[in-house]
Formats: sequence, structure tokens, C-alpha cells
Amino acid sequence: MLALISGDGMQRTQLEIATQLGIDKSTLVPLLDRLERDGLIVRTTSERDRRVRIPQATPADVKVVRQVAIARDAAINDRLAAIPPAERASFHATLWRIAGGAATQK
Repeated sequence: MLALISGDGMQRTQLEIATQLGIDKSTLVPLLDRLERDGLIVRTTSERDRRVRIPQATPADVKVVRQVAIARDAAINDRLAAIPPAERASFHATLWRIAGGAATQK
């Protein structure tokens, strides 16, 4: 969720985030409450509709997302270390094709 909020610079409403993650808004709100309490996000009011809240990343969120990405990449590289680079590239390409196909089948 943090990566979605801070990842591409787009502002999303809470409902848009819930929809993109495939979870109910009633499940999302307590998670956002916790992230806000921990200083990882702030929620602002939409300029178009004061009833709509827009979660935004804080510097702490960006730092956490970066640390998680580094740890994730290290873990993946560790797991795939025994695979020669050419085979690893082919493996990644296959995974991206699978992920792309899954996204288009929804």
C-alpha cells in the first residue's frame, strides 16, 4: 500500500486505492489510520470534493518503501544467485509475460 501511495506521484482517493488493491474500503481505512498514526502518510481533503480523502506519502513513507525495495531486491538476488545471468533474464521475461497476461485477463 505504501508503494502505491508514494510510487508514481499520482494522487488517489481512498476508494481508488481500495479498488486498485482489491480490498473493501472498510478494510482499507483502519490500515490507513495506522499508517497515519505512525507518520507514514497524511490524508488531505480533495479540492473537488471535501468528503473525499487523499492519502499522501511523507518522507518517512518514501524511506520505508526504499528500504523494503532494497531488501526485496537483495532477497531475490540471493535466491536466484545459482542461476546464470542469461537464464535469469529469460526467467524474468517469462514472469513479466505471465504478469502482463494476468492483468489483461481481469
